[in-house]
Amino acid sequence: NGGADKGGGMYAHASAKVDIHLCVFSNCEATGNGAGGAIYTTGSSTDVNIYGTSFSGNSASEGDDIKKNKGSMEIHKTCPSPYSTNNPIQGAALDTVGTINGEMYSYSGCVGAPCSASNNPSDDGADGNYYCINGGNVNGLSGSCTCTSCNTNFGGPHCATCLPGYSGSDCGTADPCQATTTNSD
Repeated sequence: NGGADKGGGMYAHASAKVDIHLCVFSNCEATGNGAGGAIYTTGSSTDVNIYGTSFSGNSASEGDDIKKNKGSMEIHKTCPSPYSTNNPIQGAALDTVGTINGEMYSYSGCVGAPCSASNNPSDDGADGNYYCINGGNVNGLSGSCTCTSCNTNFGGPHCATCLPGYSGSDCGTADPCQATTTNSD
């Protein structure tokens, strides 16, 4: 529930080295013409790693969840020990300058069209570097996403409904990570 001109939940700049583990960025807002509703990064030496983190209900003029302007960022859908992955699904809007390494980020509370556009410009992707997720906006492009494949537990037209046996706004994936009682995890 944070708010700021840039990075409503977190602003990393200069030579910041940031590891984010098992966090929830919910209802964060970059106000005015700000960017990065949840996270904004800038600075060529900035290094951000994100593990098992959820984004829900964030908003900004560029990158509802993340705006990566400079530096490096790696998004891991795997969870740090002692947690195990619980079928994370793909996220909302992302605006980046450059390339983000790793997996598409996790997102709980997926409602509507949990799918991703292809890298075909007619599907509103761009050069394979930008992906429009869950109908999110990609800076500089117009239109809306077209589903190319449904995420786990979603089906139906536009991937808008849960498959049989799954329910809830995220079709049974409320948290991208869960604790286990197994010592080897």
